[in-house]
Amino acid sequence: MKILQDAIAGFRSSEADEFPKCFNSKKEYNTWLMHEQEAHTVPRRFVCRDCTAEYQAKMRELGRCYIPLVRVERIVR
Repeated sequence: MKILQDAIAGFRSSEADEFPKCFNSKKEYNTWLMHEQEAHTVPRRFVCRDCTAEYQAKMRELGRCYIPLVRVERIVR
């Protein structure tokens, strides 16, 4: 779980960026935020929990994945 904790810490430290590097634009990220706020009473704001294995693989190839060593299936659980 240390790898996952480090990934979350890395993601949190990047929150000062305009948008997470796994999104293609600020607009795309804002759309995710809007749905996150609608879907949860307490938004969790950790985008990796909504990722898919296919998208994670693509982001790994592009060097844009925050958690390349942790399968997203583990996060969802």
